[in-house]
Amino acid sequence: MDLDISKFDDYLLANNLSNQTRISYLRTINNFLVETKKKQSDIIIDDIKNFQLWCIKDRKYESNSLIPIYSAINKFIDYLDGENINTNLLAKHNKLFKLKPPKKIIKNKTPLTVDEMKKLFQTSKGNLKDHAIINTLYYSQIRNQELVNLNLEDIDFERGKIRVNHGKGNQYREVNIHPDALKSIQEYLRVRGPRNPGEKALFLNSYGKRLGKTGLHHLLSKWGSIACINKKIYPHLFRTSSITHMNDAGATLPQIMAQSGHKDVDTLVNHYIRSSEKHNKEVYLRTLSMNDDEKPTEISLNPAINIKSEMPKTNEDKYIALLEKGLIGKDEFMALMGISNNKQSHPMFG
Repeated sequence: MDLDISKFDDYLLANNLSNQTRISYLRTINNFLVETKKKQSDIIIDDIKNFQLWCIKDRKYESNSLIPIYSAINKFIDYLDGENINTNLLAKHNKLFKLKPPKKIIKNKTPLTVDEMKKLFQTSKGNLKDHAIINTLYYSQIRNQELVNLNLEDIDFERGKIRVNHGKGNQYREVNIHPDALKSIQEYLRVRGPRNPGEKALFLNSYGKRLGKTGLHHLLSKWGSIACINKKIYPHLFRTSSITHMNDAGATLPQIMAQSGHKDVDTLVNHYIRSSEKHNKEVYLRTLSMNDDEKPTEISLNPAINIKSEMPKTNEDKYIALLEKGLIGKDEFMALMGISNNKQSHPMFG
């Protein structure tokens, strides 16, 4: 039995898959080969279908768990075909057989309210590392793997930027980071300690090594309990919450996409933005008011997380608000306003 998948590993590396995805695919294919008990060159379509049934009936995987498994199998089929290792996986019309992934189930992601975020900020102040992690997750909108991958050199204090390494799709990007988060990181760095001087990771565990995803989940759940928040607290919830709060504060979709790294508007709107009932009601009252004698209800946001309490009335007001809060830089501001590189041409730079 041929269980050597080192060449498949090389194939994944050559296709620039992230380390996390590569390890997941290798684990799946190893399980597949163990179940089929065949050499890679002898695999037929029925073997793949039987493994599919094994995952569904015997292991009882849910739809969301099946998606990466099917992706791994399909990538393995591409590898076998491309390397001319197997000619048995051809279906009708000379097309490769592929597993159709199930539809992803989007679970309800009720974001944290502004008050709940304030509680988390307040209760975690005594633990400088955890406080910095909570600030970084919320203000940067990065994913959990992106946070644990952060290195010391990725924080640009002068420009107010974070370099995101090995993000989704193994890509690199820069995102804004709020001054409050930068301050919390600076305070944490004073106590970070040189237990392992060569360790480049920004956030460390109790052993002085890079913080892992399990440790990240544990500490966030702990602070959720301490703050008496009656919700499951997990890393991605901070991303959803921050995106929702930006939207409630009047940020445009392109501005939110630039910060969050989303490329698909539908994904952002349908899966991330969860405006609160209070916000929706206030917008409803403000936009449909026919009574000229009464001032429409204004949206009141908590200034504790540094978002303007009054909705900007024009695009210029929105851009100025984002500039003042460090969410965009001067060059981005000028590009959005359509003004020249001469900073004196706008009163903001006078």
